[in-house]
Amino acid sequence: MKRQIILGFFLLFMFSVSAQSVDQKWGIGIGSGVYGSLENGGLGYMPELTFSRYISPSFDVSLTGNLGLANNKIVSNLDVVLASLHGHYKLYNGLILPETSQLKPYVYGGPGYIWDNDGESLNFDLGLGLKYNIKRNVALYAQGGYIMGATIKSQSYTSGTTTIEMVGGKLREDLWKAVVGIQITIGGSKDSDGDGVPDKKDKCPNTPRDIFVDEHGCPIDTDGDGVIDHLDACPTEPGLTSTNGCPDEDKDGIPDKDDACPDEKGTKANNGCPDPLSRKAETKETDPSKMTAAEAIESGNTRVLDIKVKPVYFVVDDSNLTSFSKNRIANLVEMLLKNPAYLVRLWGYTDDLASDSYNQKLSEKRAESVMRFMTSMGFDRSRIVSSNGLGEANPAVPNSSEQNRKMNRRVEFEIFVAE
Repeated sequence: MKRQIILGFFLLFMFSVSAQSVDQKWGIGIGSGVYGSLENGGLGYMPELTFSRYISPSFDVSLTGNLGLANNKIVSNLDVVLASLHGHYKLYNGLILPETSQLKPYVYGGPGYIWDNDGESLNFDLGLGLKYNIKRNVALYAQGGYIMGATIKSQSYTSGTTTIEMVGGKLREDLWKAVVGIQITIGGSKDSDGDGVPDKKDKCPNTPRDIFVDEHGCPIDTDGDGVIDHLDACPTEPGLTSTNGCPDEDKDGIPDKDDACPDEKGTKANNGCPDPLSRKAETKETDPSKMTAAEAIESGNTRVLDIKVKPVYFVVDDSNLTSFSKNRIANLVEMLLKNPAYLVRLWGYTDDLASDSYNQKLSEKRAESVMRFMTSMGFDRSRIVSSNGLGEANPAVPNSSEQNRKMNRRVEFEIFVAE
């Protein structure tokens, strides 16, 4: 009978997983923890071995074995043996929490077979679990739950050296457990280009290695300009193929990052500016205040200038400046150095893909990255009145699409003077 029940569990497990696609992966986990009786107390050691299978974004199935050892209320070293078939409902299924969540909670439950109190019977388990991926195929997990004990129909049973007499009816000792462990994902479909997307789903199966790809296995084009990021000299700014993916506002063939006059057509010989002899006379700029930066800050009476400075943008989950961003900041610093009374504030932002605390730190890092680059260009740190990170607050556009999120991964500038 025991063999038939165990064989039934195994066949049910195999049937559950064999119907899945070849792209879905197996997992093996090993853990250890403690267990005890809900009725009689006691505490023992509980190792665990589990085999699991991905079913869908919402469900997994697992076959789990546990031993109850060295319980301080039991003389025998081996107290409980448990085999269970669990269904897992994943809360990180895109409906409750994002599938990309760092912490992955789930609910588990299912039938099992238990040997306990010199008896054996079918039982049921129910509990909560949490996973945290430390690598793409390796996760730490923790779970705790209820174990329905073995139902004994005999008139007496032995617990250690004590024999308990029963007047009739049934005895059942329910248990609890708490276990932590590690799970490794194995198997899966062939992935010829090693980009993490199986060949069956990969629309770009020959992508060069070490290139970020989307869910279809194709190289990412962050700014959507048709030039993929690893070939794009300005991956966060929509640009032209002819300028290696960089913007060219005046269409003179010189990318804005190298153009000293990005709003006027010019020549390469003049760094993107028109020939001085052909330029029209320009209105002389109004002289800025002669106040020093320290005097301007001390006065406390400031006026924001109507100087439009485009933000600098960042790749997802990154605070490093791109080459395009560095050129934009360098042009800004050049203008600020010519106007010694001009002061600046920096505001760092993120999209909404991570937690509030993570985004807050990332936005601060982005603002700091801009500040460090400005000072490295010779700009006086005292003229940067503030450098703040505001996380995912004040989005430039709603975070409703990946294209919009690109516009929210930014640092903005505010130029002002003292009056």
